[in-house]
Amino acid sequence: MRVWVTRSELGASRLAAALRQAGHAPWTAPTLDIQRLDAPLPEGPFTLTAFLSEHAVAAAFANGWAPGPAVAIGAATGADAQALGERAAAALLALGGASLVAQGG
Repeated sequence: MRVWVTRSELGASRLAAALRQAGHAPWTAPTLDIQRLDAPLPEGPFTLTAFLSEHAVAAAFANGWAPGPAVAIGAATGADAQALGERAAAALLALGGASLVAQGG
């Protein structure tokens, strides 16, 4: 089956690889491009930070986010939070399709 993968990178390449392994012919052509905004973080503290994508995790850390209570939606987003270092990895707890980052420091 020929499959058009519209997801942005890095997820598009991972999905295409999985599709190839399943015997499909993926065509990777994302329909949007993610660009990081170098904007200052809003003043906190917050009760909870919700990360909806791997891009959001990377941008938050790059802009100086200090780990606190957070939810990473999806396994890839949670894994990305873990990969960013001990502060996030030590506090990450998997919850099915979502991940919870507990108070860290």
